[in-house]
Amino acid sequence: GQLKSKKCSDCHSEEKWKKISFDHNQDSRYKLLGEHRDLKCQECHFPGKDWVRYQDKKFAVIRYRPMDQDCNACHSKDDKHKGEMGQKCGSCHREDDWKTVKDFHRNYTLQGVHYTLQCAECHDKEGRKLSGLSDQCLICHQKDDVHNSTLPACQECHRQSFWEDSQFRHSLSPFPLRGVHRTLDCANCHTGGVYQGTKNTCYLCHQSDASAVSSPPHLMPNFMDCAQCHNQFTFSGAN
Repeated sequence: GQLKSKKCSDCHSEEKWKKISFDHNQDSRYKLLGEHRDLKCQECHFPGKDWVRYQDKKFAVIRYRPMDQDCNACHSKDDKHKGEMGQKCGSCHREDDWKTVKDFHRNYTLQGVHYTLQCAECHDKEGRKLSGLSDQCLICHQKDDVHNSTLPACQECHRQSFWEDSQFRHSLSPFPLRGVHRTLDCANCHTGGVYQGTKNTCYLCHQSDASAVSSPPHLMPNFMDCAQCHNQFTFSGAN
């Protein structure tokens, strides 16, 4: 009694009871597309909690109508998001293959190395949280931050292509690197992970070099402006 028509002959024939003329794509509100086309009826239409008695026997009532059209009705056991993404699975998933998803990464475009990552490498935190994740680099790259959080806008220098590939150019800073300074590692001058605000006074790094000079004695405060005599190309030699 679940169907609109009370005439069995609208779907069944006298030739064979199980041979029906019902077309799911034309005669129902839910079109069977993709892998749904190959499913057997009982994979979606299974017995519910109701029972009927016929000739002293009880039979479980198979649910045909009305049916819940939300994917979650059948795929709740496959929901890796634990319900946090709602029940409109079709927003990301497709009927031809459950594991194939649409391009939904619009708010944070994946480029470079990020494009090759597995979803779980970023979204396996906090119980597979997907929506509402911060796009701040430090959420994932805290362990890679040699700046000790003093430069939170990582994207100003780093790129998604490769974390170590920095687009920061020291030549455009107030202290362009020349000569021997161009061969140094960043940590030689930026000790303790302090980058922004580092003073470019030579004496801060070369105080020990100045103290070692005996003739003439490089004593403070007369010998603090190293650039008057020295340059970045050969600090040991004077201009």
